[in-house]
Amino acid sequence: MHDEPTVTTLAPKAIGSSGTPAPDVPPDVQASAATEAHTGAAQTSAVPLHILVLLAVVFALHWGREFLVPVLAATFLAWTLKPIVERLYRWHVPRTVGALLVLGGLCSGLVFCAISLRDEALTTLRELPAATRRFSEGLAGLYREPGGAVSSVEAVARELERMTREARTLSNAPAPTPELRDAPVVVAAPTSSLNALVWSGSLTALSAIGTVASSLLLMFFLLQAGDAFRRKLVRVVGPSLSARRATVEVLNDINVQIQRYMFMLLVTNTLLAFSSWGAYVALGLDNAAIWAIAGAVLHLIPYLGALASIAMTSIAAYTQFQSFAMSLLVAGVTFGLMTLIGMVVTPWMSGRQARMNPTAIFLALLFFGWLWGALGLLLAIPLVAISKVVADRVDRLHPYAELIGE
Repeated sequence: MHDEPTVTTLAPKAIGSSGTPAPDVPPDVQASAATEAHTGAAQTSAVPLHILVLLAVVFALHWGREFLVPVLAATFLAWTLKPIVERLYRWHVPRTVGALLVLGGLCSGLVFCAISLRDEALTTLRELPAATRRFSEGLAGLYREPGGAVSSVEAVARELERMTREARTLSNAPAPTPELRDAPVVVAAPTSSLNALVWSGSLTALSAIGTVASSLLLMFFLLQAGDAFRRKLVRVVGPSLSARRATVEVLNDINVQIQRYMFMLLVTNTLLAFSSWGAYVALGLDNAAIWAIAGAVLHLIPYLGALASIAMTSIAAYTQFQSFAMSLLVAGVTFGLMTLIGMVVTPWMSGRQARMNPTAIFLALLFFGWLWGALGLLLAIPLVAISKVVADRVDRLHPYAELIGE
């Protein structure tokens, strides 16, 4: 009885593209390579979804601006006034009473300033239409002088009209008759009546009053609540101690950023008001306090507010002095102060406080100004500062924090 030979079967080796056997690859390396390939494919396929989500968020922000803007403004103001309420609470003043005192003091201060400047403001408003008309007439008289810019443009227009008539004659095209050419242009009167305009203005005023009232009520409830929402948010994030600690740090940083930003606005606008008032008094401009306060209020709207303030002060100076030289001088002084404080100091202070680069701040102003208008310009910097605080503590958002950081 003979023993049968033992046959050993060898597994075929992998053949590479060049026909040579491929080297043996450990299983863990193969699994790692497959995982990386799957992750890369998943990230690539998720890019269109991220773009759609981003567009949906932008649309939602634009669609809900009438709700979001007052809520955000009231929240930021409540965060700004919160330290005062907390100080009163430590002095054994209930939060409800403290919130009423703070909001009452704020509204009383605004009303007192309005009453104190009422006469000068009414005088300025009564003179503004006539001042604008005299300024436009002065510009027209300046440019309609013989050899001026307007005269040259009119001469060029007449020459172009003559050349057009000759070209039509040469091409046998029917030229317009003198009756049609010289016929006056009739502008149809608008269909809206005075009653419709008054009604529309009344609705706008009522809407503004309602928005202000709802914002004040929201500020009151936020100040009255104290740290209640803060504690609720910490409990919502879960039982993890690290998650709660990170949430508390984020809320603290957001609170600090908002308070610093509001303090920066207070300092820069107060500095602008006093410096403008001193400059206007030195130049002899009437109602210097009104123009200084108006410039400080308009300065809250970055860039566009400066242009409006320059236009108003230049018109006021021409109306008073009847001189374009004084008008340009006042406009130049306003532009210099606005440039120094509004376009240099404010972005620099904002960037230093929020640790953001000025380019990111400017792009944020452009985006939120397009999204929400003038109020979006006011809310842009605190919103970007909040987003950076969150991105600094979320690993997946570190690229965004690095992009807008200094």
